[in-house]
Amino acid sequence: MLVTPHPRWRAIRQKLAKQDEQWLLVELNSAIGTLGDEAKEKQLAALIRRIESMPGCIRDYREWLKEQGVNPTGMRPMGSAESVMS
Repeated sequence: MLVTPHPRWRAIRQKLAKQDEQWLLVELNSAIGTLGDEAKEKQLAALIRRIESMPGCIRDYREWLKEQGVNPTGMRPMGSAESVMS
């Protein structure tokens, strides 16, 4: 069965890629009530609550490290390890 992506999918992915937490939450909240599946609606609401409960969780950890006085030179972005795992 071919699944059509949600109309907000592209905007949500763009906000996530830009690590724009505020606008990501706006996009996610705009999708509430449009999924047509109660279980998915609950999952989306839980995701929104989780992101809201951890301000800054979307941003690059290396930026946070810089603010803490740690030099992140040579550190890879999140997700880099998965491509080399087998």
